[in-house]
Amino acid sequence: MRSSRNALVIAIALAGCGTDYASTNADGGAASADAASCASSYLTYESFGQPFVTNWCRGCHSVNLPDDMRQMAPNNINFDTLADVHTWSQRIAIRATLNPATMPPKGGPPDSDRALLAVWIGCGAP
Repeated sequence: MRSSRNALVIAIALAGCGTDYASTNADGGAASADAASCASSYLTYESFGQPFVTNWCRGCHSVNLPDDMRQMAPNNINFDTLADVHTWSQRIAIRATLNPATMPPKGGPPDSDRALLAVWIGCGAP
């Protein structure tokens, strides 16, 4: 039931923004967002991305964490900087926003925040 609700909330949020980001492209990656929606988006790294990543991702995905605190997150997958997020943005989008959302592995942000993450990444994570 939860994964169906996640998909519905994300689809509604994205439809309201004029983007089809929740779909995937031919190679299985997340499709990009519509240019007009991105031009008018208020979502930036400072206003959305950094707080989201700090709250929901860096507890396991930070170079500053010792191995025993990473909860089995691979050592090379870190989100300490915007450049790190750009490097992993497609994987973040797939794991944290598409159905089923598998990150974070135990709970996580509300569906509305996952939808905003999809839009932010779809707009290039500015």
